[in-house]
Amino acid sequence: MKIIISQFFKGIYLYKRALKFVSHNKLLYFFLFPLIFNLLIYYLGLVFFDNTVENLKNSLVSYFANSLQFENTIFNKFLTISLWLMAKSFSIFFFSFFGGYLTIIAMSPVFTYLSEKTSSIKNGITYNFNLIRFLKDLRRAILIAFRNIFIQFILMTILFIFGFFPLIGWPISILGNLLLSSYFYGFSFMDYSNERNRLSFSDSISLIRKNKGMAIGLGFIFYLCLFIPIVGGLVSSFLAIISVVSATIFMEETKTS
Repeated sequence: MKIIISQFFKGIYLYKRALKFVSHNKLLYFFLFPLIFNLLIYYLGLVFFDNTVENLKNSLVSYFANSLQFENTIFNKFLTISLWLMAKSFSIFFFSFFGGYLTIIAMSPVFTYLSEKTSSIKNGITYNFNLIRFLKDLRRAILIAFRNIFIQFILMTILFIFGFFPLIGWPISILGNLLLSSYFYGFSFMDYSNERNRLSFSDSISLIRKNKGMAIGLGFIFYLCLFIPIVGGLVSSFLAIISVVSATIFMEETKTS
C-alpha cells in the first residue's frame, strides 16, 4: 500500500516535470492539436445538439397538436427548455464518462507521435518514421482505449449497484469510481511507451499493474479536469499532452533503472 501511495504522488509530481520538459524542448506546438480538436468537436457537437433538440421538439409538438388537439405557445417554450436541460444533463454525464476516452481515441495519432518524440529527446535516440509500425501502434492504442472503456463500464456498474447499500455503499462507490477511472486513463497514457518498446499486450498489462499507483496518479489529474464546469473537456484535452509526456518520462526511467 505504501508503494502505491508513493507512486500516486510521484505520478502527480511528474506533471510538473513534464510541463518543464515540454517547455524546454520546444514541444509547445503540440498544444495546437487539442485546440483544433476542440474547435472541431465544439462545432460538430453544437450542430448535432441543436438539430437533435429542434427535431425532437417539433416531433413532440406535432404529436400533441395532432393527437391531443393541443397547441400552446407556453407549452412549446416549456418543452424547448425541458428538452434543452435534458440534453445538457445527458451531455454532461456522457463527457464525464466518455469524454476522456473520446480525447484519447481521437488524438491517438498525436499521442503516439508525442510519446516517441519525448523518448527520442530523453534518450538522445532518433526514431526513423515507419508508417506501418505507426499504424500498428495507433491501432493498439485505440484497442486499449476500447478495452478500458468496456472493463471500466462493467466495474463502475457494479460499484453503482453497491452504492445503494446504506452508509458504507456511497463512499466505496464514489472512491471506487474515482480510482478506477484514474487508473484506466493512466493505463492508456502509459501504454504508448509500452507499444513503442514492443511489449506484448499481456506484458504491458502486467507492467502497468505493478505500477498501478503511478497509473492512478497520472490519470487522477486528467480525470478531475473532466468535471470542471463547461470547460472540463477543453482543459483535459490540453492536459492530456502533459499526461502523455509524464507517462513517457516514467516508463523510460523505469526501463533504464
